[in-house]
Amino acid sequence: MKTLKLTSEKPKPKSFSAQELHRLRRDFPLLADVCRLERKTNREYFQSGEGVIFRLPLPPNMANARLHWRSKDNLRKLYLSQCESLVGMRLLPTAPEIPLVFARLSVTLCVKREHDHDNAVARCKFACDFLQSGGYIQSDKPKFLEWVGMPKQIVDTRALPRLIFVLSDIRTS
Repeated sequence: MKTLKLTSEKPKPKSFSAQELHRLRRDFPLLADVCRLERKTNREYFQSGEGVIFRLPLPPNMANARLHWRSKDNLRKLYLSQCESLVGMRLLPTAPEIPLVFARLSVTLCVKREHDHDNAVARCKFACDFLQSGGYIQSDKPKFLEWVGMPKQIVDTRALPRLIFVLSDIRTS
């Protein structure tokens, strides 16, 4: 059986200079509009039992794509790097010192057209990978991550497409 080493070391988000922040906000205007960070800290969210709110850009729709594995992996890496740059721009909350072992996840999709249930769940895959690789959760396996129902969908043709995650610790809620 494989044992996990829990360390307090976490990958630190890259800090950006003022020029780099300006360039990133210029290059990713939609990301800056989609991701607005609430003013509470991670500790306040976890202590209140509300959870941490992530307003992420909507990942590419991979449910019906017939892409080569390398092309799909490149899209995943691009999405992860965009999310990491949002953490560096302070538009997403930073990861806790120790990743959550047992977490609960509530998902809301803001889309222009409604998805089937299976496509809505598939649309969340890259974002769940970001939570794990960013050090927010230990694992996205069902044993460690509990989904609160199917992803809710808000259909609005004028709003920016986005993905809203509410991540909370099971032990405090």
